[in-house]
Amino acid sequence: LIPSIEKLLGVRFHAKSCVLPQGRAAAFLGLIKARELLRTGLVDVCFVGGVDSFLNVQDLQRFRSLHRLKREKVSNGFIPGEAAAFLAISAEPREGEGIWRATILGVGVSREDMSATILGEGHPTGKGLCRALEATLQDAQCAESRVDFRISELNGEHYAGVDTMLAI
Repeated sequence: LIPSIEKLLGVRFHAKSCVLPQGRAAAFLGLIKARELLRTGLVDVCFVGGVDSFLNVQDLQRFRSLHRLKREKVSNGFIPGEAAAFLAISAEPREGEGIWRATILGVGVSREDMSATILGEGHPTGKGLCRALEATLQDAQCAESRVDFRISELNGEHYAGVDTMLAI
């Protein structure tokens, strides 16, 4: 996949560049990979990004058949769309116009038991998300009481809202 992207963009990526096809969790796996590369000194800057598209026919048909798209008679679905986000990550602060600065203190990932997922027709338990949050706090060596701001992905589906509420 990397050679195809290089050809399309007309650029050459670093030999350690990779594609992480793990869905939404791939962003966090990308942060972990960037940290490893920066710590080894192989690179000065890493770009971590992702593209999400639910506008192709196959995904739309699949989500429609699972009653996951918001539409008439499905009030608790999500609205399909597209999104992309990329971060430039460095070990040292950088100067420049338009640069937003942030410090990533920790990253954590976990797997949800398949029986407790929307695709496994289970009900939300918050356990997988809770384990990921605990792993993040441990990685950051930070107490939960010190967290002032948190972002959650709530896409309109009932499942994600309940899962987040239970984890908190």
